[in-house]
Amino acid sequence: MTVAGGTQLRFEHLLRGLPDRVRLLKLSWVKTTFDLSVDGARELVDTGKLRFAFDLSDKGAKRSEIRVWKGSTFQYAELGEEVLMFKEQAGELGRVIEQCLPPGDFFPLAALMRPWDVEGTHLHDLCSAHELTLVPGQQLRAKQSPLVTRASAAGFLKRRRIV
Repeated sequence: MTVAGGTQLRFEHLLRGLPDRVRLLKLSWVKTTFDLSVDGARELVDTGKLRFAFDLSDKGAKRSEIRVWKGSTFQYAELGEEVLMFKEQAGELGRVIEQCLPPGDFFPLAALMRPWDVEGTHLHDLCSAHELTLVPGQQLRAKQSPLVTRASAAGFLKRRRIV
């Protein structure tokens, strides 16, 4: 089977290099995997061919921080242009978001670093911009990651989805 812009073998090889815990992939990964320019990768996002993409930058950022749900790349690799024929099912976005979050109502902010493929500094910036809500009244020790609410992380992804 041929993947858009490359072979199934290349796609499978690149997937082997991804840790299981990574749920959201950088646009550069999409670009490399499907052998596209930055504009070509962005077009896959903007046209909905990669169905679940999010801009993880804060509202005032000059640069976007686009991440694509790993499952969207599987769907596109399998179906190509035909992916547009499938309508989003009720609750599908919620299920995708659940896969992108650690378990529990609260979790350490650092627990989002791997699934979202972002740096800790970026997550702290999102908290400072009030995009993510920390659990109030935490007594943190040195190098301890503050707890963030699941609801705020889920809400952030819902607000920042690229459609």
